[in-house]
Amino acid sequence: MDTLLQDVAYALRGLRKNLAFTLVAVLTLGLGIGANTAIFSVVNGVVLKPLEYSEPSRLVMITSQFPSLGFDKFWVSPPEYVELQEWNRSFEVIGAYRLGNASVGTEDAPLRVTSAIATAEFFEALGVPPLYGRTYTREEDAPGGDPVVVLSRDLWERAYGGDPALVGTSILVDGASRTVVGIMPEGFDIEDAGVELWTPVQLDPATFPERRGNHFLYLVGRLNPGVGLEQARQDVDAMLVRWEEELPDTHTPSPEFHRMVLTDLQEEVVGDVRPALLILLSAVGFVLLIAVANVGNLLLARAESRQKEIAVRTAVGAGQARLVRQFLTESVALGLVGGVVGLGVAAVGLRVLTAVGPGTLPRMAEISLSGSVLAFTLGISVLTGLLFGVAPLGHVGTQGAMRALREGSGRTSGKGRRRLRGTLVVAEVALAVVLVIGSGLMIRSFGELRGVDPGFDVENALTFQLFLPPQGYPTPMDQQRFLGDLQQSLQALPGVVGTTAMSGLPPLREVNANDMKFEGLERTADGPAHNVDYWQFVSPDYFSTMGIELVAGRAFGLQD
Repeated sequence: MDTLLQDVAYALRGLRKNLAFTLVAVLTLGLGIGANTAIFSVVNGVVLKPLEYSEPSRLVMITSQFPSLGFDKFWVSPPEYVELQEWNRSFEVIGAYRLGNASVGTEDAPLRVTSAIATAEFFEALGVPPLYGRTYTREEDAPGGDPVVVLSRDLWERAYGGDPALVGTSILVDGASRTVVGIMPEGFDIEDAGVELWTPVQLDPATFPERRGNHFLYLVGRLNPGVGLEQARQDVDAMLVRWEEELPDTHTPSPEFHRMVLTDLQEEVVGDVRPALLILLSAVGFVLLIAVANVGNLLLARAESRQKEIAVRTAVGAGQARLVRQFLTESVALGLVGGVVGLGVAAVGLRVLTAVGPGTLPRMAEISLSGSVLAFTLGISVLTGLLFGVAPLGHVGTQGAMRALREGSGRTSGKGRRRLRGTLVVAEVALAVVLVIGSGLMIRSFGELRGVDPGFDVENALTFQLFLPPQGYPTPMDQQRFLGDLQQSLQALPGVVGTTAMSGLPPLREVNANDMKFEGLERTADGPAHNVDYWQFVSPDYFSTMGIELVAGRAFGLQD
């Protein structure tokens, strides 16, 4: 240990003595290690870190699929949900939910928040106890049950000051009074949607016969202990046969046209991001390899200038192992200093990422310089130091020391060392070319995406969303009257050349997928499905305001 401390002290003195070399090497390593740390922190938070539920590996997302209509992920109808609950043998509990929005009354002004209607089993499946109070019961989730609500911690603190006494009191949700029964802990969510408010679904079995085709629920189930995802899939596939046998000639799941899809919940949340992040991690790994080759070349050049020193130390009794350890100690120390700089680079990079790209990645709240990320940085700092520390080890042998004494100045390079330096330069250039080509392709793809015509004029187009509670605007005519008055007021503002109202912003829409009867077009067994993916309700001036040219006919008028 004493010898190791001497090596560390000597290494630090050497780095301080050669400040120019140290600065270049540390900055090179800092950028490489920092890029890897930043991207690994993203991979760790998004892909590797388990979801913050109880035993998340047992959680499964259940959706329906309509291959003939092109819907790979679709909702489940209430009757299908209840039958899944009753017939399955693989799940401990299955909960259902649907995302939406709600207006919440506060002392200052109403807030519009992301909400969800959910069954009582939803909270049981996720297995997360509330921070205060409780979740609602199955009795409250039944038809005619008490109007209750569960809030997120963020909404509770932002809108109500984090007062625990709020539990048991009433608040306004969409203009109606509901009793707050519980506050969920920080980070509790589903689909990374930022849900801040949960209310009961209150499914009514009496309506099930006419609601078999009314799909609007996503399901999340907790597998029984010892049951795997593949076993659950086989169980549900067997249920498809039972649906056809027990409920023929009705809208029920089937193996060919109406499947049930089971997906690991974490895979469902991460989605298609995993391969992109792993590719990005590989790219910054190339950057680190370039840094290693660069610093290795610098150390090789520095070692050549130290041949006299090595020769003298060898002559006075230093063994080869002792010199190798000294060189590796110096390189690891340099790697660790570069790692400290890399942490600073990573912190800045993550701050920029979260500032400019909110919502572009799932689980962004989980991205941080956590303990596992710090361990990763320490590991690659030490490994990097060992990698580039290998380059100058050819100078520490006895033959190298004798050659240095003969050459006197110690500034000439042997063929082997020149070949090694050339190899490092070739490796740097090769890796850099791969990165430049990949970056060029990504920039080109991004440019192509930016150039896609969305079908409407995006220049100077401003949007906002509003919600009219049924208590204040009970009929469609009341809502139309409000929107008409609002459009007139907006149209009168200086600089406004057009206004319109619509039911949803294109193309940021949830699919409607409604069956449709087309006048004069007969439905045939081998023909296309008579189904409309998207409905858009608009005011008469929609096409002119959006800059959409008609190819035939006319736009809507007030007479329509």
